[in-house]
Parts: sequence; C-alpha cells; structure tokens
Amino acid sequence: MRTVRVSELKRWLKCRRSAHLTYQLGYYGSGIEAEIGTYVHALLAEYYSGSFPFHTEEVNPEVLATGDAMFNTYVVEVEGEGLDLGQRTMHVESRFEAEVGGVTLSGGVDHIYHDEILNGVVIRDHKTVGRWAPPAQRDYQLMTYAWLARENGIEDIVAFEHNQIKRNKRTPAAKGPFITRFQHPIRDTTLDKWGQMLSYQAIEYRNVTDAAEQTGMGVEHPQLYAIGANDCEFSCSFKDEVCGMIDEGGDYQDVLKTEFANVLE
Repeated sequence: MRTVRVSELKRWLKCRRSAHLTYQLGYYGSGIEAEIGTYVHALLAEYYSGSFPFHTEEVNPEVLATGDAMFNTYVVEVEGEGLDLGQRTMHVESRFEAEVGGVTLSGGVDHIYHDEILNGVVIRDHKTVGRWAPPAQRDYQLMTYAWLARENGIEDIVAFEHNQIKRNKRTPAAKGPFITRFQHPIRDTTLDKWGQMLSYQAIEYRNVTDAAEQTGMGVEHPQLYAIGANDCEFSCSFKDEVCGMIDEGGDYQDVLKTEFANVLE
C-alpha cells in the first residue's frame, strides 16, 4: 500500500504538479528560512523530551547563530512567563500512520501534551515565522494530525495549537514577545467528518498518481496539472522556470538536475 505523508497530500490539494515534483521525484529548493526552521524544531524536540541530542557540526553557521538565539529566547520567555504550566508532554516528534482511502497516511507530529486547564489533549505544531499568522479554524495539517493521533489510540483530544516563534537574530533592535500561540478547539464529531473527507481525497490522490505512473508520463500527465501562475504560492520553487518549461515542452529535467537538490539520490 502506498504511504503518503500529510504534507504531501496537503501540497497535492494545492498544486498536483508541485507535490509530484517534490514528493514523488524528490526535488526540493533550498533556503535559509527552511534550514532555520528545521534546526529550531530539533532544539525544541530536545527541550520537550530530552532524548533528541542534535549534532551541529554540519549546520550552516548563520543557521546555527540565528537558531540558537531564537531557541534561547524561547526558553526564557516560556519559563519566565509560565507558558507551559499545567502541560504534561505525551509525545515529541512522533510519527502516526493510519489507512484511509486505499493509502497509508503518515504524519510526524511535533508535540502532543495534556493540558490540566483544558482537561484534555492538545496537538501542537511548532512554526518559525516572519510575522504572526493565525491558522484557520480547520487548519488542514493539524486537523489531520489530530485525526491520525486519535486513530492511534490517543483519546480526549480537545484542541490543536500553532506555537509560533519569530524568525530573527534577536538583535537589540528586535522587540518581543517572540512567541505567540494560536489554539482552536476540536470535537470528536468534527474529526469523524474530517476522516470521511480524507478518505475521498486519498482515493483521488491514489487514482491520479497511479495513472501518471502507469502511462509513464510522470509529471507531464494532464491530471498532474499546476494550479496556474496567478494562484501559485510565492514560496513555490517550481513556479517560474520549471513550470513554464513543462508547459512549453522544454528541457525541465536538466534544470531540475542542475538547480535543485534531490533527496532520493
């Protein structure tokens, strides 16, 4: 059975072509912001569990400096203001899987804790951001994480939470607070309906991806269409040259090989 990551299905719903290039073919753009986010996530995992020693030998010095500054001020702010009081960590960087719509859906959850005040379980996602960005009440990634957690026996889920950390070097000119948390309640009935929706989405994903592979057309298959330049995400690495060359019959494969890292090679 095909294993599909939550981030892949989320990307596929926004742009099928981008998802295929990234998750099926393995091409990723690089960027300092993504590296900082990965590093800070590793430090937070170590902070909340104590069992994730992170080796910094190969970390970009700029990433190291900014990430360490962000993490150190995070600890000061959390502990100084008691932001985590009454919270008991249950899982850190845990991966949950469940079968839905003919695929195995897989998601890595940053942090799950029990909150004494809410008297229930909260699904937390760490985000490094340039500015505060409140999540939607039905944030796709966190709702899906909550559904996966419940499918794996975690009960009494009452909320999901974006734990947002400002991404800057913490210079004297940088003003706090550097953390904000956005939380939305979750009900079991909502998760029931969410699972039904995931089933239909997974079925469509599986059918289209299988068709693209069986015909040998890959990313050029018409059902793996891009959403269109006017609606492309600014952060998409493929939106300019690569997408244009695919549509125009150009040698996009050479561009991918020379300008993008490939995690499958």
